[in-house]
Amino acid sequence: MASAHYVSTSCLTLDEADRIIYASIDIATATLGFCGSLYVILTTTAHNNEVGGAKNRKRRRVQANHVIVLCLAISTLFACTCVLAKSIQLLAIEQPNTSVYPGHTVSSKHWYRYIDIPISFLGTFFYISTFMWTFCYALDIYLQLRDKNVPHRSYHVLCWGFAGILSGLQIVLSHFATHPPYPYCLLPSDHALAKYLSFYVTIAVVMVSLPVLFLLSLAEIRRAQMGRGRFTENERKVLRAIAWKFFFIVMIFVYGWCANFVNGFYMVIKTEDKWDSPFVFYVLEALSNPMQGFFNAFVFGKHEVAKRWIRSCISKRFRRRRTNINIDSEFYNSDELLRSTVEDSEP
Repeated sequence: MASAHYVSTSCLTLDEADRIIYASIDIATATLGFCGSLYVILTTTAHNNEVGGAKNRKRRRVQANHVIVLCLAISTLFACTCVLAKSIQLLAIEQPNTSVYPGHTVSSKHWYRYIDIPISFLGTFFYISTFMWTFCYALDIYLQLRDKNVPHRSYHVLCWGFAGILSGLQIVLSHFATHPPYPYCLLPSDHALAKYLSFYVTIAVVMVSLPVLFLLSLAEIRRAQMGRGRFTENERKVLRAIAWKFFFIVMIFVYGWCANFVNGFYMVIKTEDKWDSPFVFYVLEALSNPMQGFFNAFVFGKHEVAKRWIRSCISKRFRRRRTNINIDSEFYNSDELLRSTVEDSEP
């Protein structure tokens, strides 16, 4: 990702082959993540417009908050964009200089920092936003089950504000808080530790809180079903469907950020006085970080909307004669009946 590591992009001491491998993987996974995030944004927006918009719709219990889903998709979309920019930068810039300060690296061009700073800040900002919006998704479902409605503005302040504070802290520690005799690519140990903790502690907190909140939500759903005096096979199927969705959300987050968490733990406990990651962690993070947006498409995307779009395109292209039946309208109505049944049972 853009700035999860101690060093900036222009300070990465990778040979030419490693740079090509790392950047190529990043470009491939970021493209998939970008497409998945765009899919969620388009289908969620279309679904919200179809049901009358947020202001004209009452939120039901155990219903995914479309604002949170949309903001999560926007965060992953721009995070993948920053990964693409970082990869292009890595392929275009010169190798860092290691001769001025033996054992440490210095950016080969001083003006590289003016490229590093915006990419690092925006990449960190949007990735931390994905942590927070994922957390708020789980929190909002639990609060709905407890009959507590939190205004959307509170979620915006929490997610965007917290991400902005941590991202700004990392930029200050990386680029503006250093002083002689520390060169550009060399930070004091306390600065490097603070930068790591500000990012990886957030990952750890969300990674632990997600399953806890989802388990509490499942307990509330089961209690509500039992409270009606019956717990039939239909109720069990609904509970299983919700449990599987929660499970996949947790696993997607763990897959996306487990490598970062292990890398951060390794960097903190290792004894060498050199804050740099083994290349294998760069590869693992390139394979996993941007893919959160791609896998989120399967969990948060409104697939009934996409199916209607595909059906509409096919029917318009291959329709050979006009009839009095509006095929798209009939399909829309039948899908609405299906949605009205499913939405009552899905988060």
